[in-house]
Amino acid sequence: DAIQPYRLEMGVRLATDRGQTLYDFWGDRLSKLLNAAAKGHADATVVNLASQEYWGGVDARALKLPVLQCSFREDKDGESRIISFYAKKARGMMARFAIQNRIETREGLKAFGEGGYWFSPKTSTDAEWVFTRPQPDPVKGEPKATENAHA
Repeated sequence: DAIQPYRLEMGVRLATDRGQTLYDFWGDRLSKLLNAAAKGHADATVVNLASQEYWGGVDARALKLPVLQCSFREDKDGESRIISFYAKKARGMMARFAIQNRIETREGLKAFGEGGYWFSPKTSTDAEWVFTRPQPDPVKGEPKATENAHA
């Protein structure tokens, strides 16, 4: 067909002098760049909003910073689960929220309330913050952005 690939997958075979994949190509350079970029910040925490595939490009051994993982969960019938389609959208919404609101500390992310999500202190840990919402009805669509009434 005429549809061309639009995304470079991290695991794609790519012969370079550094290895056979993009993970090999990047090595520890992404971690070193993150370490350098964090110098001088009051809250030098890396907020991971990347997919697992792309986060795999960061060499954890070379990263000298704390990492905050954010998870986006859907609640339905007493169960909480991650639905990748919604989680991907939520990661983008949080990135936009952080940029537009000039969030400079991890604590500032707790105010995130886009798309009906809210910070869930009871299911969060220091290393992983969970944001949850009722699972949208596929027929009615997703909830609108709301005030963070559940914080």
